[in-house]
Amino acid sequence: MNKVIIVDTETGGLDASKHSILSLGAVAVENYKIIDEFEVLIREPVLHLTPEAMRINKIDILKISHEGVSAWDAVTRFRRYTMDHFMPTSKANLGGHNIHFDVSFLKRLWSFGVTELYYDACFSHRIIDTASIIRFLMMSGRIELTSAGLTDACKYFGVTIPEGERHTALGDARATANLLIKMMELIRQ
Repeated sequence: MNKVIIVDTETGGLDASKHSILSLGAVAVENYKIIDEFEVLIREPVLHLTPEAMRINKIDILKISHEGVSAWDAVTRFRRYTMDHFMPTSKANLGGHNIHFDVSFLKRLWSFGVTELYYDACFSHRIIDTASIIRFLMMSGRIELTSAGLTDACKYFGVTIPEGERHTALGDARATANLLIKMMELIRQ
């Protein structure tokens, strides 16, 4: 697996069974380099939001209503993006920080009547979770961190998240991609 699509989602809450997915960011990483980026705002038919989530992600609901695309359009665009990096007949490799959270919201996105594209037909079940890698490096004594959170991990590895990009889908996907690259460099030493 020498190529991976790092994904991040911004959502209206923590529960993919009831809260909306608002944005999806992705960064393609190959051979220790970021080679491409993707981002889309998503306008679900009915938005299900919590005040806490909206306080964290700071997404403007008016922007979602004006610039957001339908779930079908978001899936189509993201599938086209992944096919640019993986053969149409192969499954894309996904990665992220606490990736299972993002995968649950990607599956929610796919559930909005997207019958021609099944999630499991598009993506490999093998995923890379940078938070799990951080925990492994902590347990093995390779790094000294007290938290596997993205902010702490980025600070430890010298990954800068530009002002205003933390808790944006593309900003966090970029940070996670750079974090993965730094961790791969550490392992190669």
